[in-house]
Amino acid sequence: MPTPQTLEEHLGSLLTMQSTILFGLDGVQPSDLPFAWQVNNTGVQLQYFDKGLSEDISGQASTATTTPPDVATPLPNTVDADDDELVALSLTLIPQRLYVARHQAPADIRRIEYKCAGVTGVRLGATGHGLGELDDAFERTSFESFKKKIHYRLEWPGYKPFKYAKNVRGKDGPITRTVVVQQIVEMIQQFIEDNASRAPDASAAQWRVGPGAITLADLVLVGVDIVSQGSVQPRLAIRA
Repeated sequence: MPTPQTLEEHLGSLLTMQSTILFGLDGVQPSDLPFAWQVNNTGVQLQYFDKGLSEDISGQASTATTTPPDVATPLPNTVDADDDELVALSLTLIPQRLYVARHQAPADIRRIEYKCAGVTGVRLGATGHGLGELDDAFERTSFESFKKKIHYRLEWPGYKPFKYAKNVRGKDGPITRTVVVQQIVEMIQQFIEDNASRAPDASAAQWRVGPGAITLADLVLVGVDIVSQGSVQPRLAIRA
């Protein structure tokens, strides 16, 4: 017979199980998580197995304080850079920090390029957003890992991180490349609307958005990074 759990062990197991729901890890077994909740007479701690770190949420001293797992955090000093192809097309990438979930290794991020008639980039401000020439316009397999809802995310220089939720599964399955573009357009329009009256940080003045600055008409979608099952970060550029 298995050894009966103490009350503290039972509470810790329940908290760990609930974490799979709280952090959107549907289908993940609590035993597969890189952390567990521990309850003892000093309070409640979050124990990380991979680094031996723990976070005390009861106000007691802890060995280290970290962001809870699966709360997505941009990697510092990770900025997407222009490549030779974009330079040749007179495109300059918006220098976003790469958004990476705590439970997601950078190597697991999938990058999908967007091209029209074989040329990198989709002009988001064009009539119909240039979708008539979009390569693989109705391809769905790249997005099979999506759950019913995802967050599109922007780490636009000089502004607070921005996220925009959309449903990405219907009766026909996952959305197509065409629908992804349409949803990204909606997201960017909302981002610009929300920030049109806000000035960016002084160090990012050139990336200001809104009337008289960068608008949807200036932007080109060169690809998307699928940073987790629930988050997508578009790669955006402006014409140099």
